[in-house]
Amino acid sequence: MPSVKPAGDRIKNWDRKYNSKSLAEVVERGKDLWLVNASDQFSELADLEVAAKNSLANEPKAIGRVAQYLCFVREVWKISNKQAGALASLEVSARVAKWTVRTLDPDIMWKLTSGLLNIPRPATP
Repeated sequence: MPSVKPAGDRIKNWDRKYNSKSLAEVVERGKDLWLVNASDQFSELADLEVAAKNSLANEPKAIGRVAQYLCFVREVWKISNKQAGALASLEVSARVAKWTVRTLDPDIMWKLTSGLLNIPRPATP
């Protein structure tokens, strides 16, 4: 049977590796900038969700599935913030495949992706 380290030993190891006071100082120094960046990102995501809901209102197949489509849009938004071009299209293709298995319509997902985030559907060979 594997042994489990007691919590006290884990805390001692943490304190030995990291200086908790200096970590707290780093967090405190960066907090204002982090809050500004997070506020901008949250605002952008909220605007995107509203636009996605408006687009989905015109799609009869999306009735009752708006929450799932919004989860898809959030995943694609995350990709759009990290990658661009062909790589972003390939990553989105993987997410479309994932959500297609979960019974979302791929045409609607690509319409959202290209219309709201400017990530085009990759050309099929």
